[in-house]
Amino acid sequence: MHDIFDYMEWRGDIPFSQVPPNDVDFAILCCLSYVPFDGVVPGEGSREPVTLKNAAERVMERSSDPGDGRTFHLRDDAKLLEMAVEAPRFSELKLTGYTNVFSEKEEEQFCAMTFIFPDGTPVVVFRGTDGTIIGWKEDFNMGFLEQLPSQKDAVDYLEKTAGEYGNGHDIYVCGHSKGGNLAMYAAAFSKTDIQKRIRAVRNFDGPGFKDNILQSTEFIAVKDRIMTLMPQSSMVGILLGHKEPYRVVHSTAQTRKQHELYTWAVYRSDFMEESRLSESSVVAGKAMSDWITQMSDEERMKLTDGIFEILKGTDAVTIDELKEGRNLLTLARSLGKLDPETRALLGQTGRILGESVWELGVKAKKGPGKEQDPVRETGKER
Repeated sequence: MHDIFDYMEWRGDIPFSQVPPNDVDFAILCCLSYVPFDGVVPGEGSREPVTLKNAAERVMERSSDPGDGRTFHLRDDAKLLEMAVEAPRFSELKLTGYTNVFSEKEEEQFCAMTFIFPDGTPVVVFRGTDGTIIGWKEDFNMGFLEQLPSQKDAVDYLEKTAGEYGNGHDIYVCGHSKGGNLAMYAAAFSKTDIQKRIRAVRNFDGPGFKDNILQSTEFIAVKDRIMTLMPQSSMVGILLGHKEPYRVVHSTAQTRKQHELYTWAVYRSDFMEESRLSESSVVAGKAMSDWITQMSDEERMKLTDGIFEILKGTDAVTIDELKEGRNLLTLARSLGKLDPETRALLGQTGRILGESVWELGVKAKKGPGKEQDPVRETGKER
């Protein structure tokens, strides 16, 4: 079965002027958004973009070991960067508008950049969640905040980029994981004249929204230009609600690894499709829906803040560092010190999730009933 790297070998020598961009191309740009282009790609407002080839070479030169898994978000990012340098389809793309924000105070992790096709068409790409605890905390905040700091910044970024590239150009917007959520949000809540210029939005396994956003006139105005793609056992894209069109694609990995775009199967110039989501994905969607429905915003905020306050008490900066012995010991000690209200909310969450799994198990034993769309069943407000 083939993947993004095979696609790079097949199509890497075909310019965009000959074959227009497709969903695999946009997924590759999303993967490249995780590369640390800090100090290499010009920031917002710059009139001097750099080619992907030049930017990639500079990043690789300053990295002692591009594949060590620390310099890059994933080991495969380094491999993709090396292939992009040798592929004319990608190497001459221009990059600009790189911005990278990390704020513990605002609980924000935000990164965006703009790729420019040879005909001048900009592609705004939002990076997904990195491995930091703050990045993951921001994702959990989606369950109760009306607007995340990164969502506001995404709107501002899209509007500034559109201003840099006049009305003669349409705009593509895309992102992976949280970046996909930001792409949809920015497209929906940008100014009307900018929204009209958006040709397409691609959300690669990013969470949806609560109903107040899904039912807003802003989201409705752009939803038909959005396409969400998620793997058959999605654990991220299934979260919260979706009203836009979506496709289920085949991943060659198991469970959470399916979230990585490098595991998505490619056939010619597109991803291979699945007919439906897996049972595990349905369970995750129903559990999130029940959690949203049965707990208030205030309760979810209290629980989330309590848990992440414990995580902040460790020496860990990233999620992976939580696995270290000293941090596990700190976590074990801190859990016993949770205040009674947070402990009760944690127990309530466990009950809700347990009941969700049990209910689906009972329905499965009874046999097929009314066909449901698990993606569109999530996100209902209390």
